[in-house]
Amino acid sequence: MSASVLEFPSDGRSQSASRPPLVFRPSLHSVEQIVNALTPFYGPHCPVCAVFNDNSLEESRVNAKVSTVASALRGYMGSEAPLLVIG
Repeated sequence: MSASVLEFPSDGRSQSASRPPLVFRPSLHSVEQIVNALTPFYGPHCPVCAVFNDNSLEESRVNAKVSTVASALRGYMGSEAPLLVIG
């Protein structure tokens, strides 16, 4: 999935509270592009949870904000793509 695929209605809202959570599984190398596309719509302080191994007892989570999730996930390159929950 590339950031160019993400399209949102341009209604001027930028607060995450006014939008339903967005849940998807991007490839790790596209997270920074996706963050750049989401920031105007969800805002930089919107919470993000990246869930690794979500179908396993060894599930792990990384909690961040839209503005910090790309840097928080850099250490996970080479891992399976996480499930991202934004909002």
